Amino acid sequence: LPDIVIGKREDNISRARTKIRRLVNSNPDFSKFITLTFAENLQDIKIANRHFNKFIMRLKYQYPNLKYLSVIEFQKRGAIHYHFVCNLPRVENFLLRKIWKHGFVKINKIKKGSNLGAYVCKYLRKDMCNKKMFRKKKYFFSKNLEQPIKIFDSKTIKELSDFYNLSSAEPVYKTTFSNKYTGEVEYKQFSLKKLTA
Repeated sequence: LPDIVIGKREDNISRARTKIRRLVNSNPDFSKFITLTFAENLQDIKIANRHFNKFIMRLKYQYPNLKYLSVIEFQKRGAIHYHFVCNLPRVENFLLRKIWKHGFVKINKIKKGSNLGAYVCKYLRKDMCNKKMFRKKKYFFSKNLEQPIKIFDSKTIKELSDFYNLSSAEPVYKTTFSNKYTGEVEYKQFSLKKLTA
């Protein structure tokens, strides 16, 4: 692919990573990190996504209040697998494997205080620029997720900062970057639900 197309796709992935991080961190009730793999060396995105969507439908039938966000990752051999975070209650591995139907399932409990959004984002890497992912969904999420609130106006930021005492609070994510229009930007993301809990 031409460099300009790759550059644009990398920008799209960067935006997707930001959206994922914000969505995950806006839903502190995510309690499980689950990996789904295929027993066979499945490399066809269309077929894999069809299996994943059917799995979600079966899971929602068992757990109607399911909230989730999932990303696709390729193993070194090219096989597809899914990482997803969700709000499932305690569930046995064998039961989830039975609902999945296609191979291995690994369930991890999410530790409190972890920067889960950044952790999930790491799976959406530059190798997502490959031809297999062209015009394909790179992540999936349920419609019932809490949406992040983005605040840009300095007066509201100051009021919130004072009200929640953000100067001494620990952000769930922070970074600095250069912007050609505004110069150096300090970006911090806070979970108000964690601050008020």
